[in-house]
Amino acid sequence: MLETQVLASGLIIRQDFTEAVRPVFFQTEYEEFLYATHGGTLFLVVFRGRVYGVTCAHVFGDFPHGRLFVAQVKRAQKGSLPGHVTGLAYPSSPRDDAVGTDVTDLCLKDKTSIVLPDIDIGYCRLEFQDAGPCESDPFLRRAEAQFDHPAVTSVTGISGSPVYDQTAHALCGMVIRGGMTGSRCTIYYLDVFDIVRFLDSVSRGAESAYYTKPAPWPVSREPAT
Repeated sequence: MLETQVLASGLIIRQDFTEAVRPVFFQTEYEEFLYATHGGTLFLVVFRGRVYGVTCAHVFGDFPHGRLFVAQVKRAQKGSLPGHVTGLAYPSSPRDDAVGTDVTDLCLKDKTSIVLPDIDIGYCRLEFQDAGPCESDPFLRRAEAQFDHPAVTSVTGISGSPVYDQTAHALCGMVIRGGMTGSRCTIYYLDVFDIVRFLDSVSRGAESAYYTKPAPWPVSREPAT
């Protein structure tokens, strides 16, 4: 996996995010149901020489954090080496304009290797048009899509998916939540600027971080996926 490069705008480039996506699964204590999930997605980034899994805190549901594992490859097979969580970091105690926002739903995980049986998961790439900042939450942006002949009828499990800007050829955020009515789909995603600030704080071992968020970037004329 390539080391990421952070642009002045906060966008992350130099990484194939189609290969970085992983399902969020948890190991159980039941032999007949070894793995379980509430849905959700995780993607891997290399930041300052370390691998982090980026996802939403709410994908854990009622599963213990230590039960989460991350496949080494997108489609894990028996004998491959998944990564098990060795550390967990998430924003807490928000201040000022961050109070009551979805920035606390961001979560990072370090990983190491264990051996698990096969995991079969389906993937798809959805194309959206950026619709600008979310008025009710300064950390989120909105994107819309109208599918003529949708192959999916629900976007359950999309939380934690990377959002890629086709114009900048770079990661521009992470999906927090979304919904679909008929062929119309809306997602809300966390701005990559805040993801980078969090990665920077975690990589430095900082106990807290306080920063001023710049004005939201304008609506894109190209789709995000």
